Amino acid sequence: MDKVMPQSRPPILSLVCIAFGHDYIVTRKISKYIYEYECACCGREVSKNRSGKFEKLTLQQKRINEKLLQFIRKKKKLSFN
Repeated sequence: MDKVMPQSRPPILSLVCIAFGHDYIVTRKISKYIYEYECACCGREVSKNRSGKFEKLTLQQKRINEKLLQFIRKKKKLSFN
């Protein structure tokens, strides 16, 4: 099976983020209050914690968000039947 390698970004873009701050865009909406964000310049993935501050999106959080999304979709599907 082929491994998917993340796209490398020029290191100069990370310097732009250091100087001017990240430009986060929503990449995925998990629920009404939970979103995943990615910086348009450097590609850093983050999510908000309980206090509303951005924190790095770990593999464990990605898995939790995926399971939560599956649960929400299943719940919506059952409620409409």
